[in-house]
Amino acid sequence: QTDDPDEEEMEAEGVQAKPTEAEAAPERAQAEAHEEPEGPLERDTPKLKLITGAYVATVVLVVICVIATRQVFLQTIGAELKRKVAEPVSQELTDLRASEHERLNNYQWIDQQRGVVRMPADRAKAIVLTHYSQIPIEPVVEENPEIDDEPPPPPEPKGEGGGAGAGGGDGAGEDGAKPGDEKKDEKGEEKKGDEKKPEEKKGDEKKPEEKKPEKKQAPTGGGAPPPDAPYP
Repeated sequence: QTDDPDEEEMEAEGVQAKPTEAEAAPERAQAEAHEEPEGPLERDTPKLKLITGAYVATVVLVVICVIATRQVFLQTIGAELKRKVAEPVSQELTDLRASEHERLNNYQWIDQQRGVVRMPADRAKAIVLTHYSQIPIEPVVEENPEIDDEPPPPPEPKGEGGGAGAGGGDGAGEDGAKPGDEKKDEKGEEKKGDEKKPEEKKGDEKKPEEKKPEKKQAPTGGGAPPPDAPYP
């Protein structure tokens, strides 16, 4: 102990202010009783089993679809190859091809009375090309060239009074121009216009006539000509 009274008072106050453990225990229990309990903590790890199972199922389904599609494709292609390549050609198709080849590559009578013969296709093409290569190409003729080149007709004097008016004076000239003379002049011009129509027909008559290729007839004989025989 110290002899200073102030220090003794301060120590006494400090001892009184500090609660004891027995006094603080009821207050702590009362405070804890009023607090709500904390909930459970959330899981911070994903559901790996569920994700892995879904991924594996998707991969297996895709693989199964690919294998099934490939098998269907191979089966379809194999059936078509077997039907078109592996199997033998039918006898009907073989006979049809042989008959068509014989018709197209041999001579044969179509109408023996008229002398019409069927010839091979290659021979017919050669004859047609040779025939048309020898025909000259005619120049194009313009229609009615003479009518365009003719000059217009000179004007003619109207009426008989025109000449009399020139010799006898102005009065005679006025008497010469009468309505009857004008009508005659109009009729004369119409007749002249009609007379020019035959000239237009001349241009139409000068058009070249188209030459038609002559049809060649095969000789009328008892049997069909041989394949190597020339075209008649």
